[in-house]
Amino acid sequence: MKILLLAKAYPPETGGVETYSEQVATAYERAGHTVTVLTAHPGPLGTAARGTISVVNVGQHGGQPAVFARMLKHLWSIRKKTFAVVHATTWRAALPALFLRRSLPLVVTIHGREVFVVPTPLRPLMHMVLKHGRHFPTVSQIILEKFEDDLGYKLEGAFANWNGVSFETACTEPRQEEDADTSKLEIFCMCRQVPRKNLDGAIRAAATLVECGNRLRFRIAGSGPENKRLHALVDELGMGEHIHLLGRVDDEEIIPLYRSSHVFLHPQIATRGGQDMEGFGLTIADAMSFGCVPIAGASGGPLDFIEHGTSGFLVDGTRQNEIIDALTTLVSDPERRKSIGLTAQAFAQKEITWDMHVTKIIDRLNTDLR
Repeated sequence: MKILLLAKAYPPETGGVETYSEQVATAYERAGHTVTVLTAHPGPLGTAARGTISVVNVGQHGGQPAVFARMLKHLWSIRKKTFAVVHATTWRAALPALFLRRSLPLVVTIHGREVFVVPTPLRPLMHMVLKHGRHFPTVSQIILEKFEDDLGYKLEGAFANWNGVSFETACTEPRQEEDADTSKLEIFCMCRQVPRKNLDGAIRAAATLVECGNRLRFRIAGSGPENKRLHALVDELGMGEHIHLLGRVDDEEIIPLYRSSHVFLHPQIATRGGQDMEGFGLTIADAMSFGCVPIAGASGGPLDFIEHGTSGFLVDGTRQNEIIDALTTLVSDPERRKSIGLTAQAFAQKEITWDMHVTKIIDRLNTDLR
């Protein structure tokens, strides 16, 4: 089928929704469908071919109203082209389809924060999209249930549909053990440095283990508004030798970090009264695919795919002792750590894939088109 993908943004713009848009487009392509992407990103304007995918960039200049107008203009220019379905990667990206291509089945992905933290004037527009949409893949069951609870009704056509991992080929290659001494715990985290990620709690827990005589290295990749404060915290705790803030790292650097780490420490919490939570937890799933044991916050998407004590640990990020206890278990019992890592890896490689994500959407669309 011919699919029109409306994306809020697209690589080279970086971010979770941008990655989602590209991965879904390429998964549709692998499934044998023809994809046209209409998006706004900082790169060159106009149409570019990425493999067999046609990506039309209207640019981000002028603010959201101007971007919306340019998307409408392009949709009008291709009004005679036939498509079988429109897939919007967020509800805001779906808005142009309410004016043009209204007759086509509309798929709208729900990630989390974008449907929970909505300015009051924009809520009627979101509800228009929900009323018009046919299928709503939601990146976790937790997000789906919370969203329906907020709405006060069951959202027809909504279904939990996990994202896929980012490095489906690389994660099947052998791990690298940088240190033959398994008593030294290699800990990794990659995320945007914002309060919800609870890196403060992660750093303090790691520091406590060091103070108790445990050998570890904790590497943190990413950037964000908390960066300076976290650097200051590491200095304050005297942990510069053990805890390293790496800043933003490229893909070719990320893969070795995953492969050489035993644990992925991501004790996220929900903020803004529970409205801002981890929708899925892609970096957590990525870490599992490489055999890292996840220690994740017991909120949001990770509740869907981590079985506590079997494929990882779920902790209350507001309780420091729970993070410390999970880390202590893993540093003191290398055999259990290895066993949990292998279980996590097998699950992620089999169950958390972009092809599976797209297949679930296509199955529903095929039912519509029969």
